Amino acid sequence: MRVTPTTMMNNLVANLQATQKSMDQLQQEVSTGRRILAVSDDPSAASRVMWYRSALLEMSRYKNNQDTATSALETVETALNQVESALTRAKEIAVAGANSVQPQASRDAMATEIGQILDHLVAVGNIYDGERFIFAGNRSQTKPFSAVGSPPTAVSYLGDAGAHELQIGPGETLQVNLVGGDVFTGAGNPVDVLMALRGDLLAGRVPDISSSRLAEIDAALDKVLATTADVGARQNRVESSRTALADQEHRLAVILDREESADIVEVTARLKIAEQNQQIALATTAKLIRSTLIDYLA
Repeated sequence: MRVTPTTMMNNLVANLQATQKSMDQLQQEVSTGRRILAVSDDPSAASRVMWYRSALLEMSRYKNNQDTATSALETVETALNQVESALTRAKEIAVAGANSVQPQASRDAMATEIGQILDHLVAVGNIYDGERFIFAGNRSQTKPFSAVGSPPTAVSYLGDAGAHELQIGPGETLQVNLVGGDVFTGAGNPVDVLMALRGDLLAGRVPDISSSRLAEIDAALDKVLATTADVGARQNRVESSRTALADQEHRLAVILDREESADIVEVTARLKIAEQNQQIALATTAKLIRSTLIDYLA
């Protein structure tokens, strides 16, 4: 079968195009440092790369949740510390009020300070962190405590028992809030204890202060301290999850880089060979074109 000049030209052009395409690919690998620029470059590796990228994206979501959890728990811890300080001061007042030699005028002044502490506790219960009322449960945009009078003679809880949970790691969910019932309501809660203490101080019921209120304040303090310890344990969980996630993220990033990265030394060598082949092909084509023209003119 006779090979015509046209056939030879077509083959040379096809070879030039293939060589140019290979050069373009290699040049992109050199410039980007990546060997997989399209799925067609390596379908199997591209699939793995997409999975690794998806996993890293999911880890970014966990990291954001960890930051949110840390901030929320720090706000809760700060509030609990304020409650503890308020109860500690109330205990000091109760000890002084239980002294029978105190004049009633002094107890009245103590009752006034207890009233101020009560107002402060209600304010702490209604802390808003910029996104939610931290003790309101799932009714996070509703101020959870409503006080009757100032100082309060009664306090109503308007939140619910809903848990605000965040996923801080693969398969790991953590509650980052406390509801009002965990701290401010229920048996032996500090608000009721201090309202009773205030009443006893105003009425001069010294035996009740010494026999009941001091023990109730101690119980309320114990409850707050136990709750604070629980919040601390949750903070430790977040930090442990943060460390584990950082390690896993690093491992995945290393694997992803290994899958995607081009061997620049190897690619550069291949590019030089491709450029040499391109020059040879161009020279061959130029000679063939001259030969074909001469044949044509002849």
